[in-house]
Amino acid sequence: MTGREILFDGSHLRAEVHNPDREVLFVRFDNLRLDRDGFPAFEPSDKVAARGMAELSVVTARNDWYLNPDLDALRGVLRGMTGRYRTVRCIAYSMGGYGALLLSKALRLRQAVLVSPQYCMFPGLPPGDPRYARYAKTLDPAVGDLAGVVARRLRGVVVYDPLGNPLDRAHARLILQQAPNMSGVAMAFGGHPATIAMGGMPAARQFRDLALAGNANPAQYRVLHVAARAGSPVYQQKLREALAKRAARLR
Repeated sequence: MTGREILFDGSHLRAEVHNPDREVLFVRFDNLRLDRDGFPAFEPSDKVAARGMAELSVVTARNDWYLNPDLDALRGVLRGMTGRYRTVRCIAYSMGGYGALLLSKALRLRQAVLVSPQYCMFPGLPPGDPRYARYAKTLDPAVGDLAGVVARRLRGVVVYDPLGNPLDRAHARLILQQAPNMSGVAMAFGGHPATIAMGGMPAARQFRDLALAGNANPAQYRVLHVAARAGSPVYQQKLREALAKRAARLR
């Protein structure tokens, strides 16, 4: 069977799969959107299809980190369908990275590339991140606890910017405690998410290709960041700002 299959169509969460008869499932997750107005439109990726993979889209109607009344029902649906695949892999950014971890057991997720994901968005809980407080105030911390819900066999990389976004480093460290088979990849001054500095460069395409292939070698992701730095306006600007602040402190 090819085409499109709606797996879950709730008031809060929606999941659909394209080309569901393939052997490998690639999952994409929704991100935080400042202009959000309900569910985003989803266009399947030609790159995923060209690699002969099924593609699952998981989206949310609000910036709620997937913490809503549909969560348990969606988990049940995912548990019922992901067993048909030889392996399940994903790439996810920021809020989407948190969603990937939250749903990793239900998805039987085996390989993930998580870029600047959150461990917890509640400012009163580790790592004490205040950036998402206006969203977190309507969410339940007990439902959002990742301890015990992350697939223990999960492999892959957690990519983060340790210098420009030190809170992202704190999130990454906590995630790696829950997913000990994953590796951290520091991309200094990469931005949030940490691949922004690669935008529009060959490294961005190569990064995506590694994720599509399920590559879990941290060195291969790191080398792309190193290769992109000299030609990246984002990286160079953030580096100049950091050096200026350092010089000011030394005066």
